[in-house]
Amino acid sequence: MNRDAFNLMLDGIDRATGNAGTLHRVTRELQHTYMRGVKADREQAEELLQRAETLARMLAADVLQVRMSFDRTYADESEQTGGAL
Repeated sequence: MNRDAFNLMLDGIDRATGNAGTLHRVTRELQHTYMRGVKADREQAEELLQRAETLARMLAADVLQVRMSFDRTYADESEQTGGAL
């Protein structure tokens, strides 16, 4: 097992978990903003939407890092066993 890749994987999982929680809070706030109806503050809603988009991109990057680190973590084992995990 590649220990450095394993540690990167854990770090990516921690970041993804934090970003997912923040994204959840932001989208809930956006939902509450829109539930006020047409009187919703458009500027605030736009800011929340942009923040949600940024967080979604960050979350996707974190998950991709986890995938790449996972693959590198177990690459040595896969090569030793002929590709079967």
